[in-house]
Amino acid sequence: MFKAGFILNPAFFVGIIFRSYYLYPHHYSNDNHMVSLLKRYFLSLKFTALLLFTVLVIAWPVIVISLVVIIVGSYVLIDGIISLALAIKKRKTHMDWDQQFMSGLFGIFAGILTFFNPFILAGIIIFLLFY
Repeated sequence: MFKAGFILNPAFFVGIIFRSYYLYPHHYSNDNHMVSLLKRYFLSLKFTALLLFTVLVIAWPVIVISLVVIIVGSYVLIDGIISLALAIKKRKTHMDWDQQFMSGLFGIFAGILTFFNPFILAGIIIFLLFY
């Protein structure tokens, strides 16, 4: 059963933001002033991006999930192509090239399958997120 309230809950994304802030040590005393400013800038940029993503998920959940599926499918396809090319390149020097070759073939297959039927990858993503 799909738990829609879990992903639409803004407290979930705010919890991610504050959890990521407290998990990473922020000792600014050892760094110079410019590094400290850059760390704070990127932290605020990350906070703003997650807040914007939360608003988009609440406003248009179907469109956002569709975009996430397309982005993940594109990533899997590109990663499969790169893995396949690297496996072919190192087949004469490494003994484990066949595992990377199969991983590349599976990535290409999954990426192409995503573009023909994105509901499969959407189901997998929802399954991995909520179960």
